[in-house]
Amino acid sequence: MELLANPKSKYLLDAGLEILHEQSIEWLNDIEFWHDEIAFFYSLVIKKH
Repeated sequence: MELLANPKSKYLLDAGLEILHEQSIEWLNDIEFWHDEIAFFYSLVIKKH
């Protein structure tokens, strides 16, 4: 079995543009979700003080 020096870059290079686009959209949605969550928890902390 051959080990890859950097397996993630190997897999990303093999991935098509459609797959990379889907992953980018998923990551952006995750970032947007956590941005909203942080704003919600921040508002709870501010209200408590």
